[in-house]
Amino acid sequence: LASFWNVPIIAYMQTANALSDKSVYKTLVRVSIRSVNSIASVTASFIKHYNWNRVAFISNTGASAYERIIAFETAFRANGINVAKKILFEESMNVNDMVNSGQMEEIRSTSRIIIVMFSSVRDMTYLFREATTKAGLPTTDFVFIFPWIQEGENGASPFVGSSTELLDRTMNLYGNCILIDDVNGFDDRLITPFLERLKTAGITARDIDLTNIYGYINLWDSLKIFGIAGRRVLNETGDFSKITDGRMMWNTMRKMTFPGMVSNAGVGSGTVLLDDRAERLAFYSAYYVSKERNRIMPIANMTPSIIDNCDGSKNGDGCYKITVTDVTSGFWNSADGNMPLQEPACGFRGEKCDYTLAIVAACVIALVVAAITSAFFARRHLADRALNKMPWRVFRDDMQIVDEDQVKSMLSLGSQRTKLSNMGSAMVKNHAIIGTNTHATFHEYE
Repeated sequence: LASFWNVPIIAYMQTANALSDKSVYKTLVRVSIRSVNSIASVTASFIKHYNWNRVAFISNTGASAYERIIAFETAFRANGINVAKKILFEESMNVNDMVNSGQMEEIRSTSRIIIVMFSSVRDMTYLFREATTKAGLPTTDFVFIFPWIQEGENGASPFVGSSTELLDRTMNLYGNCILIDDVNGFDDRLITPFLERLKTAGITARDIDLTNIYGYINLWDSLKIFGIAGRRVLNETGDFSKITDGRMMWNTMRKMTFPGMVSNAGVGSGTVLLDDRAERLAFYSAYYVSKERNRIMPIANMTPSIIDNCDGSKNGDGCYKITVTDVTSGFWNSADGNMPLQEPACGFRGEKCDYTLAIVAACVIALVVAAITSAFFARRHLADRALNKMPWRVFRDDMQIVDEDQVKSMLSLGSQRTKLSNMGSAMVKNHAIIGTNTHATFHEYE
């Protein structure tokens, strides 16, 4: 109706992904930091930064979960990331049900980069973490990434502030995992300037719900955006009625940027930046929850920036890019401090380290070599046996070599025992006695 009436409309809380379609919602501006579309784009950029292109989605059943999976799939597809597996757990499941369902083995055999996003209807994060431990999916080998997605009207975040209770709860639930949240997570940069503003109106922290601080901040940002855009339109046209022209106001808010709340000490809640579709571009960080160091460490910052010479109303894109900057390295709970590969060296099922074919080939080659060797020695043995059976063969042990002096002596004595031939015997240098009484001459050959 706002589009039909051509009046400006600003959504300061989480809204459906479909509302990002500006061909339908032509006058809608969204300033929520935690829209599914924005955190999906940030998560995809973070994964791409680490050269991963194969992930698995874990969520629960239901319309809300389905909607966010569609948003994440769209963002991942645009960044060239393949969703290898989508696993949806029934909300009635417990830890044993998750393990016995066989879904944990599906995770093991498809991906090492796991995107986990359960809805708030029933927070199954604790159950899932217990199930992964029971099923033997260690955080040294698997990267579990938890993008924090706002549910419903309340902008509550479990990660705002720096209280000990908050850190302990986060450590127990997300130990050795990665959280993706607003850059103001785990500190008081949002709370401090907001409380200072409240004091000027005579309101204290006890009068409000600080867990809903994003709701308050986004509403404040919405009013400021409307004021800035209205002033620009009024200065440009001089017509006060134009501030209710939805299309003009929407065009004015495109690519708008201004500083957020700033405290007296100079602590700011960040920069408010709208893309070319008048959608809020949030500044996110990735946090590693290190149980070994008992710290929650920022490991990367995801910073959006506007692309020049780009028309988001024509191409359906926000005309922005996300730059991922490493903050910490060598933080993972592994021997070398590096995060796991997206695929094990031997493959998900060990297929790349299956040496069956090589073993079979080696055995065949060994058998062929053995057969050739055996054939060679068998042929030689048979040849020797055939040679031994020939009647003309003279064995070396049966032949006694004699020199010329011995020949002459035997001739002069006229030995009766040895049959010597007088004819030409003296002229032959090589003489031998075969057996006991047979004289022979022989020739030597090389």
